Amino acid sequence: MWQHFDHMWTYDALMPKLKPKKSSPTHIAEVCFSCEQPRTLIVDKIHRLPNEGPPEEYTFVHCSSCARPAVFYREDMGDGFDKDSYYRIYPPQERHIGFYLPGNVRQSYEEAVSCELAKTWMACVVMVGRTLEAVCKEFESSSRTIFEGLRAMHSKGIISQELLDWANELRVMRSLGAHATNERIDVSDATDALDFLQAILEILYDLRPKFEKFKRRHEKTQPKSSRVLPAMGKAASS
Repeated sequence: MWQHFDHMWTYDALMPKLKPKKSSPTHIAEVCFSCEQPRTLIVDKIHRLPNEGPPEEYTFVHCSSCARPAVFYREDMGDGFDKDSYYRIYPPQERHIGFYLPGNVRQSYEEAVSCELAKTWMACVVMVGRTLEAVCKEFESSSRTIFEGLRAMHSKGIISQELLDWANELRVMRSLGAHATNERIDVSDATDALDFLQAILEILYDLRPKFEKFKRRHEKTQPKSSRVLPAMGKAASS
């Protein structure tokens, strides 16, 4: 649907009920996908779905510089739409976390994504590190450093050796970005760091809880013996 908006950007004909309330913003500050720079985006229409769970808000805008249109989305998680960050749904934004993250983790992650969109690579890896630090605080609140938190999470089995290796590289990259060294942080460093961070978040906050629910659901219907892995060299029954 969204690919047709460039040719159908006549709101009153398309969606005549999308009238912003008096309290609605008249502009938002986001990165324009066309200019690839932070811009003031003029709000044209706002549509809210208050009965959804959670309530949804769609903001139709155009760039004050190039006039290209875009649509942004945010949710009201109980403390108002203003507490949520805008997420661009047209043109589609490449990075999006569609599962629950603790507030500090989500805020740091979204800042990292904003830095990537703005092509501020050094700031991006620093925010990747801040997100990682927030994760450590969630799972190991007494940790004083990222390294200490990661080591504790690994010793408790929260993260595997592979995830520890990934996270440690992100920690090192964050230190390079945060301190005045001669090391250069480029686009590959920043985008790769965000890729690995997103994978870590997906495992910890989406796939692992989803698997635990899956396992509990099937434990009720399958005998325990059927879930035991066969010994090496023996064929497993289907």
